[in-house]
Parts: sequence; structure tokens; C-alpha cells
Amino acid sequence: MPTTTDLNNWIAEGVAHGAVTMLAVTDRFPWPSEFYPVSIAPGENIAERFAAFDGVNMQRVQAVHLLHAN
Repeated sequence: MPTTTDLNNWIAEGVAHGAVTMLAVTDRFPWPSEFYPVSIAPGENIAERFAAFDGVNMQRVQAVHLLHAN
């Protein structure tokens, strides 16, 4: 499970690279599960990106974060 610090770092990195959305994804293989971010750039189809990770190759989208610049 990612920590609040992990999530904050992933969000900050996504914003710095111009992402508008971030998916928090878990990969359940190999064990133990690994969590990682997937940044979505402006103009990318969020639903398509979500579908590419959720339920595919033992991956699940755990959260969707809408990003914004401060």
C-alpha cells in the first residue's frame, strides 16, 4: 500500500510533467503486490487508459486522482 508521502510525490511528479490525471495501480504479481502511478497527459482518453490497466495482467486501478497545478 502506498503511503501518503508516496501519493504526494507521485502527484507532484505528475503535475511537474503536465499530467492532468493519475491512476494509482496495483500489480498483484509477483507477490507482494506493487503499487505504481500512471500519469495521463492532457488529451489522452482517461477511460481508455483506465481500461488498459484495470483487470489486465493482474493489475487493478485502486484510485483516480485529478491533478491540478497550485
